[in-house]
Amino acid sequence: MLCAEILRQVVELARHYVRTGRTTERRLAREAGVSQPHMHNVLKEVRHLSPESCDKILKALGLSVPDILWWYPGDPDPGTVLVPILRDRIGPGSHVDINVRRGYLVLPRAATGKLTDPVAARIAPDPALPMQFRANDLVVLDRSPVQMLSPPSGWCWVVAEPGGLRVRYVQQEKLALLFSGEPEAGAQYEWKPLCQPGQSPLEVIRGRIVWTSRELEATAPSREAGPARGRH
Repeated sequence: MLCAEILRQVVELARHYVRTGRTTERRLAREAGVSQPHMHNVLKEVRHLSPESCDKILKALGLSVPDILWWYPGDPDPGTVLVPILRDRIGPGSHVDINVRRGYLVLPRAATGKLTDPVAARIAPDPALPMQFRANDLVVLDRSPVQMLSPPSGWCWVVAEPGGLRVRYVQQEKLALLFSGEPEAGAQYEWKPLCQPGQSPLEVIRGRIVWTSRELEATAPSREAGPARGRH
């Protein structure tokens, strides 16, 4: 089944490249080792290419298997980006070094092209974790200095507390930046100053959560939404 999906995606991408003028039927036929009429029929879904010929086309297009598995018709920019994954989890009991990595997460370029120095990390159990996240979620952080200097509302952020990095709500109030965790059911949000006098937000904020992936798990009881939401 996976092989058939890969072959279908290769042909779909080949059609996309021909339609957008990135290549021609003649060139693809030459790269695949088939006649141009046969390639024309392949792109019209009248004929099929062998896996070997599809592999040649994939190389000719400069793409990899992850690139085509993430691509969908209408995406103008096929391709993937390797986002480094932090070695340690973000949350209580873990003192994360943002520069120590372990492996990479493959994501489509369309989802990461506008991010600055993105990194991925797992979230550790945390009783004050914002409600839209769960322990062991894999998240991607945008580390744009412009965003961190003036955090926009509607997102969740990774901030440095005395016990280590945490996922928290952040909001601007007059001239101060405040942060809060998720309160217990029925309690009020406890907003605290994010920065000490004279301290830059860049010394406290480590990134904005822009993507979340979750393992299959039982659905947690619903709660009222908090003041800000990360993007899933």
